[in-house]
Amino acid sequence: MHENRERQTASRTEAPPRPPSETDHLSDSEVIVAVFRTVLVLVILFAPAVNQTYRFSPAATAIVILASLYSLAAAMALYCHFSFRFQRPLVLVVDMLLLTFLIYFGGVSKDPAQPHRSQLFSLYQLLVIVAAIWFKVAGALITAAVASFTYLTVLTLKQALDPWGPEFIELLSAQIPILFLVAMLSGYLAEAWDRERQRRLDAQRELADYRRNLQLARDIQEILLPTSLPTLSGLDIGFRWRMAEVAGGDYYDVLQLPHHEVGFCVADVAGKSTRGQLRLPMFKFGLRACAHIYRTPAHTLSRLNQMLYPELQPDMFISMAYATLDARRRKLLYSNAGHVPALLFHAAEGEWEYISLPGTVLGVEPNLIYSEHRFDFKPQDCLILYTDGLLEAIGPEGEEFGPERLLAILQNHPAQTAQELADYILSRLAEYEKGHRRDDVTVLVVRRI
Repeated sequence: MHENRERQTASRTEAPPRPPSETDHLSDSEVIVAVFRTVLVLVILFAPAVNQTYRFSPAATAIVILASLYSLAAAMALYCHFSFRFQRPLVLVVDMLLLTFLIYFGGVSKDPAQPHRSQLFSLYQLLVIVAAIWFKVAGALITAAVASFTYLTVLTLKQALDPWGPEFIELLSAQIPILFLVAMLSGYLAEAWDRERQRRLDAQRELADYRRNLQLARDIQEILLPTSLPTLSGLDIGFRWRMAEVAGGDYYDVLQLPHHEVGFCVADVAGKSTRGQLRLPMFKFGLRACAHIYRTPAHTLSRLNQMLYPELQPDMFISMAYATLDARRRKLLYSNAGHVPALLFHAAEGEWEYISLPGTVLGVEPNLIYSEHRFDFKPQDCLILYTDGLLEAIGPEGEEFGPERLLAILQNHPAQTAQELADYILSRLAEYEKGHRRDDVTVLVVRRI
């Protein structure tokens, strides 16, 4: 009977991968910085060959060579995954010193009429952007301040900058303010990006937790549901259970009881996924215990409710349809605890009948009394128990499958056996849904031979 369960094994996913953490991209920004540093060194090396108006001094050439060796060492450290405490602040300090000396010694114009030492000051903006990525707004502003102070101090000590000259005025009025503006903008952008990334990480973690809980709920449900139903003399039994896209709480069972009686149960545990599934073992074994002690369905439901009430409060409940059949007298007793009505086929009249009984779901009140109906279960009569996922299935137009449509397909069904009838109902439901499964669906068919 294993094929009667439509478990969505094909659609299952493997255990979700661990979502990325803050350390997963530990060296990403370091790699980018190393690449840009290398590109910048190459550009500076070839700049004199491209622009004939500038030349390098021997000191500038030595600094470029030193920067090349430093870039090579940094790349090797990244390749070997070498890191240490205060690595990023140290990288910023070294880069700032190299850049400061390069700006001072390099880019000297061959035209003495042109200012020369502030031509490359805008390169500090790259350093500020890196500081913003690593240390956000505060780090970017501190880097901009230290870079400006260092540059002005070096030029002043070398007596290479006129404190009131045009180059000094240009630095104070234009280039340094622009540097601080870049620091603030890149810092705020880095913080915004970091917050957005953190939100994505949180969402991925929540999704991974949800998928794990969903898989756990499915596993619990599959373990507790019977893989096959007993073969009983004089009865033809068929069933179909189909799991939805999100695990539900459907349960079905056929119980062989004392005194030549058989119990038929279909239930739905409210509270989806893990919380609902954790109640299934309690419900399953509580039902089996009560069913073997209390013979009538109404009495069984009352005692089962008393057992479950303390465990289901405050926000969970169980709907259930339960019937017992006396195999010798062929008398069917039926009771309902807030479940969808069962369907009974009277072969002599050739008519289907919905069996509607008042009844409260299990778990909302401690002391409930249930009613029951007695029917003659004659040859070729058929009982169908099902869950609300069948009637509440949604078609492409947004309309529910509904009791009228179910009754219409049963009146002229081609099925010959109980199993064929269960298969037929599910196949027609699948045609109606067009692939969208909103809830679990369980169908249990019992036909007297």
